[in-house]
Amino acid sequence: MELRFRRCGFAAMEVPRELLDTGVRTFRSAAEIAGVLGPLVKLFAPSVIVIKVAAHHDKRYRDGMVANVRRLRQEASAHSIPVDRISADWVRSALGGSAMNKEQIARMLIRTFPALGWKLPPTRERKPWVSEGWNMAIFDAVAIGLAYLENAPVDVPGC
Repeated sequence: MELRFRRCGFAAMEVPRELLDTGVRTFRSAAEIAGVLGPLVKLFAPSVIVIKVAAHHDKRYRDGMVANVRRLRQEASAHSIPVDRISADWVRSALGGSAMNKEQIARMLIRTFPALGWKLPPTRERKPWVSEGWNMAIFDAVAIGLAYLENAPVDVPGC
């Protein structure tokens, strides 16, 4: 799951490398995370929820993310689902290299999961002041899931 300040991208995956579903859900506050997570848990019954640790310099954003992660952990705990956190650097290195940017990772994921091809935003060099495409949260979530499955700890069911 790619958890962001006001939205999250998710990818439901099974071992080995089977993509069940992807999407982006929005919420206005940390309290609404239950409304996002509840239906996904009911539909997919995940054995683990994996999120990426985001390093951010803006204090307001960081504080909001701490609240989001705390609420996500509470909801997952209520459903007896463990939450693992991994770093962005670990995801990037697990997928093939530290020099890859988000678009390169997305294109690599499309080669692995061709059904994601239509979700990639139009190809153009994104300027720093231009917002990234809405669906990039999906590719981030798939990358997190794939990196986790590739290097899954021994206690993940199905591995």
